[in-house]
Amino acid sequence: MKTLFALLLTALLSLPVAAQEWMYKPMKEISNTGFEKQAGPIKPISTFPGKGKKGVEGWYVKFSSSFVKESLKVTNKEAFKGDYSLQAKTNGQAKELYKGLLTHNPIKVKSPGRYRVSFWMKSSDPNARVKINVLLSKDENGQVTKKNNQGKPFTLVDAKPKAVDYKLGADWKMISRQVVLTKKDIEAGYEYINPALLLGETPNVTYYIDEFNVEYVMKKQAK
Repeated sequence: MKTLFALLLTALLSLPVAAQEWMYKPMKEISNTGFEKQAGPIKPISTFPGKGKKGVEGWYVKFSSSFVKESLKVTNKEAFKGDYSLQAKTNGQAKELYKGLLTHNPIKVKSPGRYRVSFWMKSSDPNARVKINVLLSKDENGQVTKKNNQGKPFTLVDAKPKAVDYKLGADWKMISRQVVLTKKDIEAGYEYINPALLLGETPNVTYYIDEFNVEYVMKKQAK
């Protein structure tokens, strides 16, 4: 009897299972995803909130005290794709992750659901920690942002199952985060997502950043 049960169990386990897979639809009209449009030092900008801003087309550094503000430049020294990447080096006082905030201009979205935000990156220190944040705003300049119950900027939560890997090294690697935008957020007027890369915790680390992407994530059934 046990032998028959074991045979039936083995047969059931060997049947093909419809695995859940995902399709990724890139969003259009995202500015300067590969940092190809402006070589050289980052320039002062005045169109986005915050003091001491510096930026390159599509991107800006929000804080005057940013640990990477003075070192940012578009360089052809390294590139994952194309001719250029963004180089950022934390200064000797770097100790707070959010103070290395590199932000993309707000991107308008049409549908609630799951979104994947990704960068290709490499680092001079594999122990350096980075993080991807995604905020919400009601306008294209990111001035009317959603706040949490403590009055701080609201960050979109991770999609399930959570899969985040921010370990860097000497070789190019894609880091990504999947977040969920709800129908209630869009109905409340928060139609813009504000992706940001945090890299201010470890001092004297050089980062190269390339090929930013935002994709709408859809389910599909494997055949």
